[in-house]
Amino acid sequence: MPHVSPSATPDANIVHSVEHDVQSVLTLADSNGDELLDAMNEQAKKVQLWPFVGVGLLLLFLWGLQFVQGWPSWIAWTLFLLGVALAAWVRHRDHMKRLTVLFFEPDDRTTQAFAAVVEAAERTGSIQKLRSVLETSTYADSKYTGVRRTG
Repeated sequence: MPHVSPSATPDANIVHSVEHDVQSVLTLADSNGDELLDAMNEQAKKVQLWPFVGVGLLLLFLWGLQFVQGWPSWIAWTLFLLGVALAAWVRHRDHMKRLTVLFFEPDDRTTQAFAAVVEAAERTGSIQKLRSVLETSTYADSKYTGVRRTG
């Protein structure tokens, strides 16, 4: 039996209504690897429509050339470019339908490590002059280096 909320006002135009089960966000769980792989495989199995659209539009264009014989050539080129644009749009739409988007949030340790790498890269990028050390020497007499050699 459908559940009717007390605040709902009855409408004479409604013949039948069903209240659907809702799930609390707190009960949702992360998907596991198998579910993700199944979803990605399902996306990859979708048939791409753009080759059929492209061939169909090309055949339609070639068939329609007989009707535009006396027209200016720019009309035929415009129709051809519109067909190419339509096929490209269908290809893009097919690509977006097969796309699997993943969202993730790294843990605190990973976030800190990434922040340290970014900070080091920014510091390295701000260096104005780099110098390479070609040779190092150790002197026996400490008056050249100020460091006393032991041993």
